[in-house]
Amino acid sequence: MDNAPVVENSIVLNVGDMLQRWSNDTLRSTNHRVVNTNITKARYSMPYFVDPGRDVMIENITNRPPLYQPISAYDYLKWRLAQSYLDDKYQVNEKVGIEGKKYIPKE
Repeated sequence: MDNAPVVENSIVLNVGDMLQRWSNDTLRSTNHRVVNTNITKARYSMPYFVDPGRDVMIENITNRPPLYQPISAYDYLKWRLAQSYLDDKYQVNEKVGIEGKKYIPKE
């Protein structure tokens, strides 16, 4: 596991998946995990999450060819949250596409 170096008078910005997509992979999403490796020492974490309005389009803002199709913030968030619930038991019954739409296979 990589540790961020201590730099006085600074903050650590964890880039999320939506910002990675918006930046066309210029900014890379980081694992969002805080691990206290020394339980005898206090550790503080103050996450602050910001999401755009539901109708805002998440699309390439760089001058390079896009790596992703445009998607509304609402549809992207629905798709991304659905990924949290995918495991072997649920994948049998449903598949969630990148567009944020649910596809239920015909039986």
